[in-house]
Amino acid sequence: MIISTGSANTWVGAVTPYVPSSTTIYLYQPLSITYEMGDMNGDEYLDTVTFGNNVRIWQSIGAATSSPHLHGFDGILGLGPVILTQNTVTNEPTTLIPTVTHNLYTQNIISQELFSLSFVPMSPTIPTMGALIFGGTDPTRYTGAITWT
Repeated sequence: MIISTGSANTWVGAVTPYVPSSTTIYLYQPLSITYEMGDMNGDEYLDTVTFGNNVRIWQSIGAATSSPHLHGFDGILGLGPVILTQNTVTNEPTTLIPTVTHNLYTQNIISQELFSLSFVPMSPTIPTMGALIFGGTDPTRYTGAITWT
């Protein structure tokens, strides 16, 4: 999946169609999300999403029926603010869809509703590709002070 800080919807199906599981709940909400590269159209589901060391959350997931070409990526993990999901549920445009970060926070898995993203290797000899950390920062991945508003 592509990690996007400029959008907030999480969806799959650009390459492999979404297959509902025994825990899937169909929400009867059609989606239409506009990107510079094209539109994603599909349906909204609620399902269990598992991260890393078996961390599980209930998460709204868009299942694409048509989508922009993502060059081999299957969807987008939207990490932007929840307000960016407004106007994406076509039959209920004022509906806001909770993001992964929001759900991790409201489901008491992280203590702060934030994430940090590291792009650079930690050492020139170790080809670490970066990290996505929910709920805080990893002080081994930066130097100096971090400030935000």
